[in-house]
Amino acid sequence: ISSALASGKSPDTLSLLANQDALPEEWTNGLSDPSVGRLRLLRLFESPEIAAFNVYAYKEYIRLRGAGGVPPPLLHFLQHVERTPAADERAEALRLRFSRSGEGARELSARLREVTPLCVAGCPECLDAERFGQRQYLDRPLLKTILAEYRVGS
Repeated sequence: ISSALASGKSPDTLSLLANQDALPEEWTNGLSDPSVGRLRLLRLFESPEIAAFNVYAYKEYIRLRGAGGVPPPLLHFLQHVERTPAADERAEALRLRFSRSGEGARELSARLREVTPLCVAGCPECLDAERFGQRQYLDRPLLKTILAEYRVGS
């Protein structure tokens, strides 16, 4: 997924490739389930506008990761995108729409999670999930140990 977002191709080209089902195979070859990755890419690039937003969001994610040296927490990423205008008018229009919609920050944060390669939230319902072909979050035994120690110390 990252290789597609970082490919340097314009949002128009990415959308055209997605709509013609002509996405390069190397973008999904390394995944445990390339068909799932392909479906995600088709969704990320379904229109030039949404492709522009996703490319913008990914570039901001990379910029934050580079500045801090580690993946930014979702809240930090969300706040950064809320206050950082996109150069592409289409991406900016969607950034504003996702920020101001009835769902507010929830819609923007959901959209941002789509372009991040690894969630650092550690939500219990996702502990056994895979995303982009990678195991994520803490492993269950470690999390249970940490929670048990926390409960004992409280």
